[in-house]
Amino acid sequence: MSKFHRMVSLERTPEEKAEERLANSYPTPIADMPDVPYGLCINLTEVELAKLGLDLECDVGDMVHLFCMARVTGISKTDTASGCKCNVNLAITDMAVEDEDEEEAA
Repeated sequence: MSKFHRMVSLERTPEEKAEERLANSYPTPIADMPDVPYGLCINLTEVELAKLGLDLECDVGDMVHLFCMARVTGISKTDTASGCKCNVNLAITDMAVEDEDEEEAA
């Protein structure tokens, strides 16, 4: 694998949402589609939050900076009429978190 050089946004643009909606015949209006694809979302319970030292008082919209290690658990490649489709499954094994809002305020 290559080295990590910079952070890039994985949020879908309105154009990407429109393209996905058409390709998959989604009845959902583009405005109601999530900005981040389902497979990029993770869920942390109070158990993981406690291990990470994050307080439970965070609000929707707060930003946190993640540093993590993940193990590749699966790789899938399929040749289709529209080109090669690739999927890499990752399992996050180690993580550190810092409050980005507090960092910006300092």
